[in-house]
Amino acid sequence: MRKKTVPVETSMKDGKFWKEQLHMPHLLVISALLGMFQCTNFWDFVIYYVVTLGTVLFANIIRFQGKIKKIIVVTFAQMAEIYLLAYLVILPFTLQFDTMVDGIGIAKYHSYFYQLLVLWGLPAVFTITFVISILWEKLRGDGAQEPVPSYESYPHGRSFCHYYGTLRYWSGGNPGICLRA
Repeated sequence: MRKKTVPVETSMKDGKFWKEQLHMPHLLVISALLGMFQCTNFWDFVIYYVVTLGTVLFANIIRFQGKIKKIIVVTFAQMAEIYLLAYLVILPFTLQFDTMVDGIGIAKYHSYFYQLLVLWGLPAVFTITFVISILWEKLRGDGAQEPVPSYESYPHGRSFCHYYGTLRYWSGGNPGICLRA
């Protein structure tokens, strides 16, 4: 069984410690995958690299039990390793690639407004509706809230009450009778 945390007494000066930290199979796999992501879109690499940084950081926080110096040093070393290996994976492609970009400038062709609505209309409507409803609830206060129906009155059993009550609880509202034990 694999240990989930690193013993606190393990020294960073020990070569075995660094071998364990830098030769993790999942770091090598994610390095190769990040390198391959650059083939499709370089901006995907940047996004996935930042997400990987966050994941590695949180994993190290758990593994090193809050030892700040170890967390920072090991995370930095692992992220450097991931970047360098990803760069080596993509290097043959990069050497043969001819860029289509001449620089930064004003676009010659623009999307029509209806095309933007097709792409972003529904998410925009949902986001605006959600923000307005949250603001409305916060401004209205807890005193004027309608009672929450019990799960016995809902024809599908507990599902409505469970989800609605939990949502109200998470958003700071009064869950009513839905969150009873």
